[in-house]
Amino acid sequence: MLVPLLPRTPACAIAADTALRPELDEKACRRQADLLTERQKRLREHQPRARAVLPVSALRCRVGEPGVMDEQLQALQEAAERRDVTGAQLHGENARRRTR
Repeated sequence: MLVPLLPRTPACAIAADTALRPELDEKACRRQADLLTERQKRLREHQPRARAVLPVSALRCRVGEPGVMDEQLQALQEAAERRDVTGAQLHGENARRRTR
């Protein structure tokens, strides 16, 4: 399980594409990350309402160099602290079982 596409940092997106889409060369991975960055910018401008639930496994899954996930976790923390983000929570891997 990885961090969903929209909240990914460019470095995390490139690392995930490199690992999961070996048919893409470095230039194509960079282009995909640039498109993601543009999509994120447009979404922030329009401020749509969205919900994302990230399991702990997505936060623990390491992609790319060691600093990639550190940067990703920092970006998620900063997003959770923004005024336009509400109800930011971290749900454990077994949350579904505990609610039964």
